[in-house]
Amino acid sequence: MFARACAEDASLAVDVAAIARAPPQSREAAHVLCARGEAHAERHEWEAALVAFSAALASAAEAAHAGRENFVDLAVVHELKAQALLALGDDWAAARAASDAAACDGAFAGGFHTLGRALRNMGELARALRALETAHVLFFADIATAAPAGLAEPDATAVVELAAELAECEALLVGSFVRLAAGSNEMPSDVDEATREWRAQLAARAHAAGAPMDTG
Repeated sequence: MFARACAEDASLAVDVAAIARAPPQSREAAHVLCARGEAHAERHEWEAALVAFSAALASAAEAAHAGRENFVDLAVVHELKAQALLALGDDWAAARAASDAAACDGAFAGGFHTLGRALRNMGELARALRALETAHVLFFADIATAAPAGLAEPDATAVVELAAELAECEALLVGSFVRLAAGSNEMPSDVDEATREWRAQLAARAHAAGAPMDTG
């Protein structure tokens, strides 16, 4: 698996480097490359999608450096790249790409949702729960602001999936706490305190956004 991932990374690096070396007048725009990646993703052609999304990011970076207008949302493209990496089984790279999406736009629920999925797959349950809870709050904030602004609401299917993943991750994390406590005869106070503090912060944000959340 690692050897295959390395081979794919090497192939991808060559493709993106070739695009970067192309003269600006012959280079495809980032939004064209992103649309191509989405088309590949719809057909589950994940390697091709990954190449296209990576090329879109490279093209966008070059355009920004040259002072040309950019027509892609970088947070969205990073998140699409993360989805492709998840589909290819590279959870670590997916988490890195999703983190880039969240860094580009801290209000983008999709970036935190995909980050949570990647971290859950890696067994980083506490961090995954934080990412998924953040996505949960942001999704409801989007819903609360979409109608008054005349914007399209977030996909209902994504909201339902997120709720299920959030419950699953929380159950896994609680189970790990229980097993740890059974072995040491006490619940780790530092982890418990950090969890309570984080959930209190999320509860406040959820209340402000109008999202229901059980703070336990």
